[in-house]
Amino acid sequence: MDNQIISLLEKAFLAQKNKKYDVAESLYISVLKLDPDQPIANNNLGIISRDMGRIENSIIHFNKAINKDNKNNLYITNLIQSFIYLNRLDIASNLLDEKLSGKINTEARKKLKSIINNKKLSSDGTLLEPVKKKIDKLLDLYKKNLFKEAFFFGQDLLMAHPKNPFILNVMGAVNDKLLNFKTSVQYFELAYNYDQNNASILNNLSGIFIKLKKYDEALKYLKKSLSHNPYSDEVYYNIGNCYYMLNKYENSIRNLKKANSIKPNFSNYQLRLSHALYKAGRYHEAIDAVVLDLTKIKHNFN
Repeated sequence: MDNQIISLLEKAFLAQKNKKYDVAESLYISVLKLDPDQPIANNNLGIISRDMGRIENSIIHFNKAINKDNKNNLYITNLIQSFIYLNRLDIASNLLDEKLSGKINTEARKKLKSIINNKKLSSDGTLLEPVKKKIDKLLDLYKKNLFKEAFFFGQDLLMAHPKNPFILNVMGAVNDKLLNFKTSVQYFELAYNYDQNNASILNNLSGIFIKLKKYDEALKYLKKSLSHNPYSDEVYYNIGNCYYMLNKYENSIRNLKKANSIKPNFSNYQLRLSHALYKAGRYHEAIDAVVLDLTKIKHNFN
């Protein structure tokens, strides 16, 4: 193997290990520019693509890796897992029987076969009783701040239930905590695709887009959330704040006033309203809002 390729692969491995997926992906692509059929780079690009929700793309890379090294059980196993994610269970089952028959240990085969069979029993994404216990474990890991453990446990859980919005939503939250924001968005969006009226999913989507400073995207989900909960001061505040960041101050003022009317003694809402009024050139109103804010702070301390 070329020394330059070895060096790039080593750097990519390290970046991937440290969850720096963008860096790792770029390095693997550099390898493929030198050797388009390099199996290790293709396999690991497939893993990154799958972890980031680009399942179809992962299949392309796994197939390229297998074409170069068709005796590598790991590459074939990864390909099978991607087909399971896409609910293409017949293809996954055939690959398991044809490509891996007798090639991997019995326990590994049993696990893959069990995942496929359970998926067939619950192809609509509904939960079987044993899966509820696993979800409880996933939530427990999250609540204990064991986010890396939750990430890998959740991935295994999604192998059998890739369409379950609750699991996808939790995985979005896990990736948010791991600072994998792009992956977090992908999980939240997948969850939304399967449950577009879930308040938690809508809240998480708007929150991650605010964190990424994509305020127009955040507004889309905040407005949807408001249609389900028209008396949420927090949603009105977040809408007002997004408009503020977009320099749409009159829209900001209108929503911040609504937040204030629902929760009149919360100082933060009044303070942001004073900022928006000032930016809109409504200086006297801004001063009044500041005075009222100071009054509220004093009231809260008394």
